[in-house]
Amino acid sequence: MAIFTEIAYLEKTILTALIIVSSYFVAKILHYMIDRLSKKLADIRRIKLTPKEAKHYSRPLKLVFNIILSIVVIILILNLHGLQGSVVGVLSAAGFLGIVVGFAAKDTLGNFIAGLIILIDKPFLIGDWVQIADLEGEVTDIHVASTRMKSWDGELVTIPNSMVINEKIINKTLQGKLRIKVPVGVDYSTDIKKAVKIAKDLLVKEPRILDKPEPQVLVKEFGESSINLELRGWMEPDKDSTVAIKNDLHHQIKEAFDKHGITIPFPQVTVSKR
Repeated sequence: MAIFTEIAYLEKTILTALIIVSSYFVAKILHYMIDRLSKKLADIRRIKLTPKEAKHYSRPLKLVFNIILSIVVIILILNLHGLQGSVVGVLSAAGFLGIVVGFAAKDTLGNFIAGLIILIDKPFLIGDWVQIADLEGEVTDIHVASTRMKSWDGELVTIPNSMVINEKIINKTLQGKLRIKVPVGVDYSTDIKKAVKIAKDLLVKEPRILDKPEPQVLVKEFGESSINLELRGWMEPDKDSTVAIKNDLHHQIKEAFDKHGITIPFPQVTVSKR
């Protein structure tokens, strides 16, 4: 009898392993079918989806299928081991547990609904450079409960979706170009037209600055110690390039102004005795 018991236990163990392995491949097949379906629907509606957009839209459907498949696998395994009563008990308790969890997880439910709004409204996609409140970085993942962002300091930030939809979102990738601003002050004795032309030539010669829209140099304000100019140019959105361009332009402006005898003044305070 002990031998038959061991054989039966071994069979159940093997079947359990087969169910788990099979569920893994079923999930892979379902994910593939969802991706294909998303692409086919986009083709039917003549919508061209980028890889980021396709991933954005298929994610919630994959999550739903994963949850359903997990429940089915758990029920099959419990039935296989003769725990049918446990299945009924689990399903019966689910209603009561749902009420308890509903009260305990109001914030989670709010984040879930907010996540669906983000997935449908699409204010940003994975890989976009965004600013949410005072946080700025690259979106690495969008879950139904939270959004993850990699800051430019290398930190991984997780933001609850309920907070995301209640904050101002600035997407710096969506339009395909980004404007940078470089302020510089010149002495009041400076020939403004000459200073503007020199700065404009630097922007035009910079290969990372786009030709259209055309770069600009504006006289922004009359400061306490200087006339303040602002160099404006458009570039493809890239955080590293933004920092590099600004750094290079600061060096180039200083060298060009020094060469033409244009002074960049430091703050001055005039003290008078009456």
